[in-house]
Amino acid sequence: MRIALHAMTMNRDAPMMLILSRLLERIGCEVMIMSVRNYGLVLRNWRPHAVFFGTLSKAHYIREQCPDAKLFYCAGEGGESKEFMDENFFLENEDIFDEIVKIFVWGRKTVDFLAEKCRERGLTGLEKKILDATKVLVNSHPRFDLLRFMPALSQQKKTIGINTNFVRLNTFDGRSTLWHLMQNQVNFSWVSKELREAETSFEALDFITKETPYNVSIRPYPLEDRHMYVRRSQNGYEEFPRKHFNGRVMIDDGLDYSTWISSQRMVISKVSSSLSEAYFKGIPALFVEKLSGTYEFYRQRSEIERLLVETAYTPESLGEMKEALRNPEQIPMKVENLEELWRDYYGLAEPGSALLRIARTIVDELKKGHHNRLPRMPKTAIKAYDSVVFWYLRRKDPCNVNFSFKEGYHKVPEHYEKIVDNIMADRPSIVWTGKGLPKATATEPVVTEKQK
Repeated sequence: MRIALHAMTMNRDAPMMLILSRLLERIGCEVMIMSVRNYGLVLRNWRPHAVFFGTLSKAHYIREQCPDAKLFYCAGEGGESKEFMDENFFLENEDIFDEIVKIFVWGRKTVDFLAEKCRERGLTGLEKKILDATKVLVNSHPRFDLLRFMPALSQQKKTIGINTNFVRLNTFDGRSTLWHLMQNQVNFSWVSKELREAETSFEALDFITKETPYNVSIRPYPLEDRHMYVRRSQNGYEEFPRKHFNGRVMIDDGLDYSTWISSQRMVISKVSSSLSEAYFKGIPALFVEKLSGTYEFYRQRSEIERLLVETAYTPESLGEMKEALRNPEQIPMKVENLEELWRDYYGLAEPGSALLRIARTIVDELKKGHHNRLPRMPKTAIKAYDSVVFWYLRRKDPCNVNFSFKEGYHKVPEHYEKIVDNIMADRPSIVWTGKGLPKATATEPVVTEKQK
């Protein structure tokens, strides 16, 4: 059975797809991970029996390129508020809903919200299909498998993490802030918010490097260009314009967020769902909204952002923030508001692995039948051709590597194999029972992290 997995956004999707691919391979499938660079090439020439994807805007193209494949979908950004759900796409594209064999949603709220929207629009037929639990499956947050089944790593928590989200100031493909401002008037407001959030975050960065013994690790948002934070020196090392950052500040280039957050003493961020990952690992978080003047905006924007911004520690003055940065272990963590998010939006009380359930569901459906067309090109030939394209695009546009995953170029953490082992053995390292903070299970032998 040939299965193609679409990793649309590299740092968001590729880690999950790498774990899923290894699970499918252990079950006996042949797998290819596709990126935005090559998914047309793979679909047309490898002719997979099944395609698993997480970006509905690509659904029509995937169907056109591979009309006989069985389609499986899980939102890359699932568990959202009613207004912002990716699954709202189905309200205008019922044909795609019908084409997809199984739809995996993170939590029960997504089903409820989608059914409500159908009732509001009089889409009774679609509502009935959505409520059919044989097609739309509540499956849990799949990326949390990386946290829940991660082995104990040898990383010591030496750094304070800064989690950025400056996509209009530092877009992954090199588009300028001016480009964003030219698109529409709304972007003026977003750029203004990002500037204020950046000012507060970098004020914290300046204070940490001057007044505390801690080093800092900056984790750029998946749609940012990490290379813009530094300049390349003549001897090949990365340098910062502010000299006192050198040797104290690192720009994370790791593939997944879970590995990064696991090595932080605390994390500084604008409002972000990453608060859940931090709290799952028992790591305190500090949000900058009150200092940047954006607290009320996010509190009123959506139910989830309200839950997040009201839950995180949000200092009201620079003095309060600086005191917290001197003693990160003293930052309070209240989890009560997050219980609803974790249970109803993310499905984190579900036992077992979300990715393994996806893998087994895909295989079970293919066992019922699939097309018998042979590939136009063998897998090795497709990979060889894609390598040529990748290096050509990288030379033509260095920003291409920020978004388009390439195995063999982007470093894959060695402990991913241990995560797969733990998933197959149903051996989670963290368990959440539905109330309070998650609990670590019995400690495993420490894994020394290397990069391939």
